[in-house]
Amino acid sequence: MRRSRVLLLLMAGAAMTGSIGCKQEKGATEANGKGGVSWEISFGAGMKDAAEAGKPTIVEFYTDWCGWCKRLDRDVFERPDVAEAAQDFICIKVNGDKYPERVAKFKIVALPTVVFTDPTGKEVARIEGYKRARDFRKTIRKVKEDLGK
Repeated sequence: MRRSRVLLLLMAGAAMTGSIGCKQEKGATEANGKGGVSWEISFGAGMKDAAEAGKPTIVEFYTDWCGWCKRLDRDVFERPDVAEAAQDFICIKVNGDKYPERVAKFKIVALPTVVFTDPTGKEVARIEGYKRARDFRKTIRKVKEDLGK
């Protein structure tokens, strides 16, 4: 029931903003300029890069209206220590309003959600909701250990 409500809200938000079907520029990246994580904003290009490089991914699901998503970006992903921990990953942002099919595929029920995948795109870990930087660094270390990186 909860999952249905979240998906309904995401799809309603996308419909109200007219963003269903919008595509982001292939290969575009988003850097915050503060020494934090650099993001690939094309899911397809990011997953292709991960497969070619044999690197795992960190995929952040967010929306523009999500306050906790903005706080996660500001308090966690803009930190140089988190960026350093994530340097062996391809980091990808997915706007749930623009890509509801990706939200459904990864069974996202809360925002923000960060999914960790192996280089083939298989999910290996996930963090739902806002967590502090040390929790992210801990999960990143565990994913690296589990994948032998």
